[in-house]
Amino acid sequence: MKYQFFVFVKRVIGAITDLGPSRKFFIICLTFIFGIGFHSLGKFSSWENLTLVAIILLVFVWLTLIVIAVFTMLRTTAAATFRSLVFLSVILFSFSSGLMMYEFSLKIKGDDVSSFNGQRVTLSSRVSAEPDIRLDHQKITVSVKSLTLRKDADSNTEKRGSISGKLLVRTELYPELEYGDELEVTCRLQKPGPIQDFAYDEYLARFDIYSVCYRPENLVITASDKGNWLMSKILLFKKRLSENISAALPEPYASLGRGISLGERGTIPRTIQENFRRAGLSHILAISGFNITIVVGIFGYLIKWLVHSRITRFLVTAFGIILFVLMVGAGTSVVRAAIMGILVILARSNARLPPPRITLAVTGAVMLAINPKLIVFDRGFLLSFAATIGIIYFSPRFYKIILAF
Repeated sequence: MKYQFFVFVKRVIGAITDLGPSRKFFIICLTFIFGIGFHSLGKFSSWENLTLVAIILLVFVWLTLIVIAVFTMLRTTAAATFRSLVFLSVILFSFSSGLMMYEFSLKIKGDDVSSFNGQRVTLSSRVSAEPDIRLDHQKITVSVKSLTLRKDADSNTEKRGSISGKLLVRTELYPELEYGDELEVTCRLQKPGPIQDFAYDEYLARFDIYSVCYRPENLVITASDKGNWLMSKILLFKKRLSENISAALPEPYASLGRGISLGERGTIPRTIQENFRRAGLSHILAISGFNITIVVGIFGYLIKWLVHSRITRFLVTAFGIILFVLMVGAGTSVVRAAIMGILVILARSNARLPPPRITLAVTGAVMLAINPKLIVFDRGFLLSFAATIGIIYFSPRFYKIILAF
């Protein structure tokens, strides 16, 4: 029994040694994703999480001592054993990092505006994202700077000073609001909840929004153009494109054009959206890989005759992709497609094309490192990757089966 265990350890070390760099990187990315996914399955407190990480590290130390103890008996080279230990330590560190990042992403700051849910307040805030324009209303995401707590009478107030956090405001179509506007909003804060079968509270939580304001009593624009300069210019360019589409096409074709090219789906009539859904063509209205391919093609054609350096062409194209993602709203599917596109362009600039599984794993790890809550609170994240996996691995097989008939 002891001899079989030693043989098993030797085979493990040999298998790790035989792994190429790309496979090792793939495994590291997967363990990070599994760490986030594992924590999302249970309800761990921070202390329980730290205890779990400590247990994992103790198991790693135990395995390390076993490997060192049997090193002489197995006659394994020192270099191979050392590389195996380093790889195992990186895997465990990656898994533990996933656990901790998901834990930290769930923490709500003590001065978050959500601590005043259920109370009537006046907020000093700034529009921090492009307004979501719908047919009969608009939704505004604001970053709160300060808060005044109001009692039943307006004369009875209490200044609470600096407050942080985000708030979703649902208001009328007018006045028209823009990114960077500073607002003074008076309303009663509410905690978001599920809407029928839609987990609206979880949907907002992925944006770190834990408070909503429906039909504010008062909304006043106190200043304009206070946002990020680059983001303001990007959204201004998008507004000009949207106006040009509206001027060139009648409704509802203009709404469809804005939705397909700029991601403005809010103004598409509900009947048309429902028809697309029934026909199984809703993906046409979503910004995803097809749009990124067009952007890459445009930038590739424009700079092909101007820039000869492969690195410069990659940087220019990647910058163009990032600008497009910011312009259309950085939805889950478009971010996934953008990261994959940038990775493929980077590989092609070095005359190397990585396996699809590497690109998918790196993309998933990067997105979850930015926002670990996507794996639980955003079904679109899972559906986007599932669809991509199906296109890459299953569609060729189905195509061959169809041709066989």
